[in-house]
Amino acid sequence: MTVIPPRLGAGGLLGACLLLLLSPIARADDDATGLRQQFTDIENRLNGHLNDIVANWDAIKQDMSDVETLMGKDSKGVLKGCGNHALATAAFRTAQLDKALAYEKAAIAGAEERTLLFAYAQLLWMNFIQSKEGELNRLYADIKSRMSEPNIVGAAERYVNQVKGCGGKARDFTTKDLDGKPVSLSALRGKVVLVFFWDTSTPGSQRDLPSVLGIAKQLLDDPDFGFISLSLDKDIAAVRRKLQECNITCPQVWGEADCRGAKGAMGVKEIPWAVVVDDGGIVRRQGPGLGEDSIALVKDLMMLLKARRKAAGGKPGSGGAGGATSDIDRECKGLLAMGEQFERNGMAEKAIEKYQSIITKHPNTPHAAEARKRIDRLKNPPPPEGKKAGAGS
Repeated sequence: MTVIPPRLGAGGLLGACLLLLLSPIARADDDATGLRQQFTDIENRLNGHLNDIVANWDAIKQDMSDVETLMGKDSKGVLKGCGNHALATAAFRTAQLDKALAYEKAAIAGAEERTLLFAYAQLLWMNFIQSKEGELNRLYADIKSRMSEPNIVGAAERYVNQVKGCGGKARDFTTKDLDGKPVSLSALRGKVVLVFFWDTSTPGSQRDLPSVLGIAKQLLDDPDFGFISLSLDKDIAAVRRKLQECNITCPQVWGEADCRGAKGAMGVKEIPWAVVVDDGGIVRRQGPGLGEDSIALVKDLMMLLKARRKAAGGKPGSGGAGGATSDIDRECKGLLAMGEQFERNGMAEKAIEKYQSIITKHPNTPHAAEARKRIDRLKNPPPPEGKKAGAGS
């Protein structure tokens, strides 16, 4: 029962009624403002933690839990858009891709205009990075019908065009570099690989090469990154000059003859041509030039690889988690020992088979690196002492 204060005339009664009616709205506004402020504080903390996923792994999980708890208190749905978008970002960066997609779709269903733009952009990217052509086409149609912002419409169209032909297994190729050492895509299995075809005489190569070699130089020390550079130049001196200018040492293939097999395997249609292959050997991008999308794709695929490894409890090169690591370690050591035995018995092919098994099953372990060295030694043995240059002279 509402008690009307004494000595209120007609106007006072109306004012009191309005006050009673509006006070819940005022409280609701205060509640919404408070929720938004709490969310902003958590979101800022989460964004800081996402700068180093591996180091802040547990903190990110706690931030996600805090967002979900806060959304549970949100009876008005004021956080439906921004909250789900924040959860989608964190889930994506921690390699929970199915969860990330679900969160982002929920964000789009309840987002205001500004959050809607970011939610669509991230949903497009997550589908692009997984080569989901059908979903990208559906999103493109949805975005065109709902949004007039040219950047997001343009991005959707770009991803739809770039995803064509992607999502399948990359074809292997084997060739040799400038120093005569073998180069193959399969040797880099377990890494995110950028393959780039270029020619110093083409305008596109002149435009893209500094960025390509720059990103390669930045990432070459990362054990999760692989890079193969292939030049179609006729002048080997021009190739060496370009590498020297960029101060980079990398696997460099030169000349039409040595590039021919790789061109066929990578579907090269023009120069320059870039291919991005993920750690599972799946083509995630192939097409003319490099572009910012390819650079972002390489970095995000590496981020996802590290996040998956962290989720499994492993470290770069560890091959797995907890007790599983010791099992893998024992398995690899056993295969290395068997390979050594086969080598001693002159059975090189059997030894290579054992070493290759390590590379295939546990590509990111130190044992795989040792296996690659042994295979290289067996396939490219040094010449006998008497046949070395200058021997016996």
